[in-house]
Amino acid sequence: MNYLRVFSITTDICCIFISLIGILIIFFWGKTLGRSGRYALYVFGAHTLQLVSNLLGLTFKGNGGNHIYVVLRITNFCEFASGYLVSALFILYMIQYVEKEEEFKRWKRRIGIALLVAMGLLILSQFNGMYYIINENNLYQRGNWYPLSLVFSFFAVIVSAYILVRYKDRLDKRLYIPVICYLCIPVIGMLLQIMFYGVNIILLLNTMVLVFMFLMMHMVQTQDYYKREQDLQDMKVNIMLSQMQPHFLYNSLTVIDQLCKTDVNMARKALASFSTYLRGNLNSLKRKGMIAFSEERKHIEAYLTLEQLRFGELLCVEYDIQADDFLLPVLSVQPLVENAVKHGLGDKEDGGTVTIATREEKDRYIVTVTDDGVGFVSGETKGNGEHIGIENIRKRLASVCGGKLEIKSEVGHGTVVTVTIFRERM
Repeated sequence: MNYLRVFSITTDICCIFISLIGILIIFFWGKTLGRSGRYALYVFGAHTLQLVSNLLGLTFKGNGGNHIYVVLRITNFCEFASGYLVSALFILYMIQYVEKEEEFKRWKRRIGIALLVAMGLLILSQFNGMYYIINENNLYQRGNWYPLSLVFSFFAVIVSAYILVRYKDRLDKRLYIPVICYLCIPVIGMLLQIMFYGVNIILLLNTMVLVFMFLMMHMVQTQDYYKREQDLQDMKVNIMLSQMQPHFLYNSLTVIDQLCKTDVNMARKALASFSTYLRGNLNSLKRKGMIAFSEERKHIEAYLTLEQLRFGELLCVEYDIQADDFLLPVLSVQPLVENAVKHGLGDKEDGGTVTIATREEKDRYIVTVTDDGVGFVSGETKGNGEHIGIENIRKRLASVCGGKLEIKSEVGHGTVVTVTIFRERM
């Protein structure tokens, strides 16, 4: 029995060490994993707590004293509770990996309710001993209803398997094997745990399969991250080049040249706006990730200043800025404003108004670019030759911050483009 106890303690220490390495890897590489990395960190954290609780229980069991009894009650409760947390958090990890935002919230509520039921039964077992008891010798003994304590873990496996089957098209095929291993191996461990007492088989197998699965997922997501980085860089180059068309540069320089002859002060201001516009485009090639909206706004104002000098009273600009203390991907609003001017108002004989508005909601920031121009039929692609790449902007918003872009247009009434930036993903 002593050899078995030493083996169990040694195994727990090794598993704790491995789990801590996993936590450090996820922590330092969290940028490449996004929100899924946060849930992976939670899973490893709960699993480490479970291992530590089991280790303390093995260390102190059989020793005399009321204080040892209290320690064992606490460690055993934490071991069961953290095991439930591991199962629940892994389901959430799977769901957020494949589900849309609205679906994720519904699943989160369901899993939360199931977890509360499992925790309630665990708390009840502390009083009636249906899962386990700590006897007079401070030794752990299973209760008659011990198999019931494994129901939530089986439930978690079934739900995860359901998610894997239902959303298999959204899950990277490279992750099938590690996820299936995670679903199958712990089930084998739970069955063996019912038959064998003395070695925590579930914890041992869970540690091995967690490390294997998250290493595989980390490798896949890291590869995808760097591919997205390259794609985003290519998108930014394309967007910048699409904006800096020769005709715009020519028109702007022509206006500045005319102002030099008629209004030197205005020419200086126009030249400053032209410089700001060019600098914003060129800097976008060097920038990664997010920038402050206030910086994007300077770029927008520089562009609109130049266009107002060219169009005169035909172009009106309005601002309704209720929030500006947030981040968004570089060149994600300015091209939308340019699109509104070129394709919304450019085809309208009597001109019109472009409105840039921002507002803050509970969990998101909303940016809208509205024009009262010619509009178009939803689903049409306007201006293929000069279009600044709406789809590129949509993809960058989704990749960089999980944001989204929506367009509503009506022929003869104009277009509204809405950019949503979720606060938790900034």
